Amino acid sequence: MPGSSGCSLWNRRPGQMAKGRTGGLKLVYDFWRRHIPLAVLLVVLTAFASAVAVAFPYLLRLIIDGIKSEITGRKLLSYVLILSGFGLARAVADVLLPFIRGRTNERFQWEVRSGVFSRLLYFDYRFTNRFPSGDAMERLDHDLQELSWFACSGIFRFVAGALLALFTLVMLLRMNWLLTLVTVVPVSLGVFGWLRLGPKIYGLFMRWREQIAEINNQLQSAFAGIRLVKAFVTADGMSRRFTETLNRRVGLAVRETRFEARLQVLYMAIAELALLLVLWVGGGLVIARRLTLGEFVAFNVYQLMLLPTMFDIGNLFVTGRRARGAEERIRELVSEDFSIRRGAAELNPVPGEIRLERVTFSYEQVPVVRNVSMVIPPGRKIGIAGTVGSGKSTLLRLILRLMEPDAGMVKLNSTDIRELNLTAYRQLFGYAPQEPVLFSDTLRNNILFGRQADEARLWELLQLVQLDGDVREFAQGLDEPLGERGTGLSGGQKAR
Repeated sequence: MPGSSGCSLWNRRPGQMAKGRTGGLKLVYDFWRRHIPLAVLLVVLTAFASAVAVAFPYLLRLIIDGIKSEITGRKLLSYVLILSGFGLARAVADVLLPFIRGRTNERFQWEVRSGVFSRLLYFDYRFTNRFPSGDAMERLDHDLQELSWFACSGIFRFVAGALLALFTLVMLLRMNWLLTLVTVVPVSLGVFGWLRLGPKIYGLFMRWREQIAEINNQLQSAFAGIRLVKAFVTADGMSRRFTETLNRRVGLAVRETRFEARLQVLYMAIAELALLLVLWVGGGLVIARRLTLGEFVAFNVYQLMLLPTMFDIGNLFVTGRRARGAEERIRELVSEDFSIRRGAAELNPVPGEIRLERVTFSYEQVPVVRNVSMVIPPGRKIGIAGTVGSGKSTLLRLILRLMEPDAGMVKLNSTDIRELNLTAYRQLFGYAPQEPVLFSDTLRNNILFGRQADEARLWELLQLVQLDGDVREFAQGLDEPLGERGTGLSGGQKAR
């Protein structure tokens, strides 16, 4: 079944693709629904790491206040050993958590990419007309990387920040509510700044990604058709067009970076303000003996922990918007059903006639084939002649069922081919397209193309197309690697 990677999104009807209980993050929701034990493990480890981090300043406070009150050496040693144990546990958590999150990011990326790709393989020409290859590659590469980072690292950094902030605020309130208020108010301003500027960053991000996709399309078109570019002396025009697109991309990237820099400046300013306020107010409380020295030191450590934590919490709103935009671009690839319906009827092994009955087909609302009816008897050789663009190749694609007719039907042995098993039906045909298509693989694999054949059969085929002599001259014979689109072969060799 195409797209059976386990993600329920690939099995939905086209109209359901854009819907979901989690808005624009349906892929993320589906992933964690399939990996609940992993989510529980990450939550437990994150909570443990947060608790250990919060306990560290508390023990430091006990040591400082204990020294002032003439603590015994044995008790001081026990505090130091406990502190060392917490430090070791925190170090292990700091290594283990990023490792698990990183692996999960890659797992998410693999599941989504394989799920989308397996769907795309069954789509017809309408998909490639709407999504050029450079655009589709950009969505399954950079956009998916953006989304995969958010799916685990982004979410669980927020969870870690939220738990750490909660535990820290509890400890701060236990020590002094006034100083806690002095710390929290400036930090809240930083979160408000994230919320205000986040939508602007999201809009710039979406436009920037579109320009990246356009650049990829232009690069791919230029490299694929480099001979035509040189033959028709269009290099200067293509270069100017590419430069204009590149300038737009750079301009959008600079604007997005400028917005993010403003947020960074806001964050640093708030951090400095909060630190100064705590030193001012907290120092006064220590002088007035309303706060111990150990509490004051612990308070400053907690504050230094709280500020980047609040930054991570606020960062969720920015990365979340970018991830939502990335997912929307990925889901657009499968938002419509471009696939050919797969019938289940068995084929009659006896060769029969192919019949077209009043077949009509249009490209983008422009009719190419109109009410064509014809019969191809078994064993006959048929030639189709016509002017350029009259629909000759389209008729062949309709017979092969690479496309579906808008009206009418194509029959094999009086059975509508849409009712036949698609794979078995296509295996009846040999197809030589106008432009030879070769893959970046060995010559052997390009000939076999997923089929099984022994060495003798391969050489028999090579002799049939008069390519056996050329292959013997290759350094690695049938295992000779071919470049992209068959680079290394002549035009005649590619066609054969």
